Amino acid sequence: MIKEKISKFIATGFYSGFSPLIPGTVGSAAYVALWFLLQKVFFIPALTINIFGFLFSAIVGTIACHITLKNGTQKDPRYIVIDEWAGMAVPLFIIDIHNYILIGIAFVVFRILDVLKPSPARELEGLPGAYGVMADDVAAGIYTLIVCYIAKAYFL
Repeated sequence: MIKEKISKFIATGFYSGFSPLIPGTVGSAAYVALWFLLQKVFFIPALTINIFGFLFSAIVGTIACHITLKNGTQKDPRYIVIDEWAGMAVPLFIIDIHNYILIGIAFVVFRILDVLKPSPARELEGLPGAYGVMADDVAAGIYTLIVCYIAKAYFL
């Protein structure tokens, strides 16, 4: 019982996935807000947050997603947003906290690519269970990282 509750808390991005409107976008925004808060308020170095945030959301998130999916009937329920956290963590590796324009670009581009799922993200979505839920968003995060890298190198 406790394992399922903790798993649901993690899989839903600390309950941000229970937003009645656009839970994926709210979940992505929750991760960016947490990333920002940990740096600005608690003075945790960006590299520490980036490494821990990605590993936590990707590894612990996959386990939590697996446990949560086991108890449900949907393949990829909207309220599971830890996959958005893992995907959003990827481009933030190269973004400085003071580069608000690039943070905004990363957020918008990630959401667009997460919805469109360009290949091979769409194929990765077909992986079984939690792996499929997580993998397509990490792929969208990698695509977003590339876009942000180009924007940062040539425009910002």
